[in-house]
Amino acid sequence: MHFIFHTMTNENIIYGLRPVMEAIESDKTIDKVLLQRGLQGDLFKELFYQVRQHKIPFQYVPAEKLNKFTRGNHQGVVAFVSAIEYQSIFDIVPQIYEEGRVPFLLMLDKITDVRNIGAIARSAECAGVDAIILPLRFVAIPIWWK
Repeated sequence: MHFIFHTMTNENIIYGLRPVMEAIESDKTIDKVLLQRGLQGDLFKELFYQVRQHKIPFQYVPAEKLNKFTRGNHQGVVAFVSAIEYQSIFDIVPQIYEEGRVPFLLMLDKITDVRNIGAIARSAECAGVDAIILPLRFVAIPIWWK
């Protein structure tokens, strides 16, 4: 299969204005950004612009919620890097054909329970599925908290 699942660790959490901006600029897959309510300033505006441009889900939260994720100086921003390594279907399918095989793809839509995605992924692995195709929106995102 072409998806790699990781458990959620502190390595999957990025905090601070500039580190989150750099993660976005380096095309890391970010599942969600938490922004402290009332945050202002030029750097925040630049970050918010990037979040909107890359269509990253975001939520305004109180500072206390951000403090639960890190004891460091979060500067009002916490981002969650994806626990899944996503790949483009346009890269996967040609690679499978180059290996002399016919692609066996599984498409999922509107799966809202993470446990269902996990069960489906395990079954798909056993059945020899080459890749699972998920929509960009309206699907449960598999994230496992430490």
